[in-house]
Amino acid sequence: MADAPFGMRRRGPSDPPLRASSSSSSNTTDTFVFSVGGLQRRLRAEVEKSFGVIHVGGEISSLTIHGVSGHAYFVLKDEQAQLRCVMWKEQVQRLRHKLDNGMEVIVYGRITVFEKSGQLQLTVQGVDRQGSGPAEEAWRALAEKLRLEGLTSPARKRRLPMLPRAVGVVTSKNGAALRDIVKTALRRDPFTRLLIAPTPVQGEGADLAIARTLLMLDDLRICDVIILARGGGSREDLWAFNSEVVARAVCACFAVVVTGVGHETDTSIADLVSDLSCSTPTAAAEHAIPVRAEIRNRFVVAENRLRRALRAEVTGRGRRLMRLEAKLTAQDPLRAMQRKSQLLDELTNRAERSLRIALGRRQQLLAVMTRRLARVEPRAKMAALGARIQILRAKQDHLLARHLVAAKQRLAEQVAGLEALSPLKVLARGYALATTEDHRVILRASQVAPGDRVNLRLSEGALTLRVEGELEIES
Repeated sequence: MADAPFGMRRRGPSDPPLRASSSSSSNTTDTFVFSVGGLQRRLRAEVEKSFGVIHVGGEISSLTIHGVSGHAYFVLKDEQAQLRCVMWKEQVQRLRHKLDNGMEVIVYGRITVFEKSGQLQLTVQGVDRQGSGPAEEAWRALAEKLRLEGLTSPARKRRLPMLPRAVGVVTSKNGAALRDIVKTALRRDPFTRLLIAPTPVQGEGADLAIARTLLMLDDLRICDVIILARGGGSREDLWAFNSEVVARAVCACFAVVVTGVGHETDTSIADLVSDLSCSTPTAAAEHAIPVRAEIRNRFVVAENRLRRALRAEVTGRGRRLMRLEAKLTAQDPLRAMQRKSQLLDELTNRAERSLRIALGRRQQLLAVMTRRLARVEPRAKMAALGARIQILRAKQDHLLARHLVAAKQRLAEQVAGLEALSPLKVLARGYALATTEDHRVILRASQVAPGDRVNLRLSEGALTLRVEGELEIES
């Protein structure tokens, strides 16, 4: 018979018996039975027909970009539920921004059913970014807080020891991470001492359990390195490693802490504060556990180099010793000492002669300097200068006296000449000096008129006269 639509088929008489779902059905040949694929296709068709293109808002989580196809797979979630989403490569390449975990977005597309897994999923055609989700904001706030405290600074991160005494492992006892670490440890160093401290790594209270187990293992002071690991999972599964209490516990450990949490694209708060962050638990084990054969080879190489260096040094010292022995054998020590003694005596005599010659020269130079010093002795020079000053003073006094006498003579002559020209001398001979009332000298009779007053200066005294008239004087 022909297949019924969407995977349904009508059962025939040759089919094996099947329990009827309804007791009222007596004719099994008329019962329609869905195959699983057919039912999934029927559900997909009904869902796509009922909803069409829809818009859904939420936070992106568990984002994966397929390395070969380029398709994007992620979970869109909120506080109540989550929805699986797929976005084909063509739509991913058209995005103006990069998808990332923790982004708050509004996506639009068609709701469908993925037949292989029977899960409801949204085929995303476009994404509108709205910001960061609450979980992402909390992650960033805690990372910034730890950065400001300096707990994520590279300066506080310690180096791995070359040969750890023991390596601790904090992870789930039933997880694949523990199996990968043990397998890697056996491959790299079968004699590695592993101390496994099992702890829950997801779920409620997992962060407190991780921190308590980590500190308890570190308090034993046995492990030089502790691996904190968990296999891959969704962002929610790894959220215990984003707790502040786990970060504080990692920073408080005395041992070097190596983290290997999730996949290569996952970064947790524990990764930020650990001494070494690895992409996977296997990578963490490879960094923490050295390869014993490689270390043995390194020691063998170093030992061989040391042996060669010591052999070369011993050979060189032996050759030098042989050369010294040959020189010592070729020369008689006693005769060499005698020659050295004779040479010493000769040098001593030459030194004494040189000293005597130098001493004589110094004595001659001293005598010359003494004579020069005597000639320029300050007291004798001062006495000579004092005598010269006295002579100069006597000459000065004599010259001053001569100049004074000559000056007095010139003064007397000038006084006599002045007295000879003085008007008083003329007045003494009987002459008088007549002036008007305004002190003008009268030279002619026409300068005055009758009634004017005239002043007469005599040799002794003065007179005031009044003009009565003009006298005629016979020539």
